[in-house]
Amino acid sequence: MRNQFWLSTKLCLLTGFIATATAHPASALDVSIEGLRNARGDVVVCIWRPMDKGFPNCGTGSPWKKLSASAADPRVTFKDLPAGVYAVSMFHDEKRIGKPATNLIGMPTSGVGLANNPSIGPTSPPTFKKGRVVVPDVTSITITAKYLF
Repeated sequence: MRNQFWLSTKLCLLTGFIATATAHPASALDVSIEGLRNARGDVVVCIWRPMDKGFPNCGTGSPWKKLSASAADPRVTFKDLPAGVYAVSMFHDEKRIGKPATNLIGMPTSGVGLANNPSIGPTSPPTFKKGRVVVPDVTSITITAKYLF
């Protein structure tokens, strides 16, 4: 009786482990950027988890993953993403300085954008919720770069 209990417990745990491992395999998220004003420099794309600090600033924040692509071919693929909720942000690094160029009051003069292409500006700041994507439900997105100045 006792051995039967342990055997059934082990079988349940093993079945649960296999179901969990196969239910949500790692996914990829393809990100394309459009609307760049020129093909100079790079495009920096960041993917964020809710607990990451510094959203949406890819230049100085602490995104979970960060990739760069030539502005001439602005596409990246984030591979091996566990299922979950993320936000995606980007900036056009025309001068390759590693962060968005800003004006005297700190507003970005570089092209910037979020997943879902929400309106962003001085009166509608970027939020995690606005740039939210759910993986694996979403496998590709296109972000349109916005130049505020």
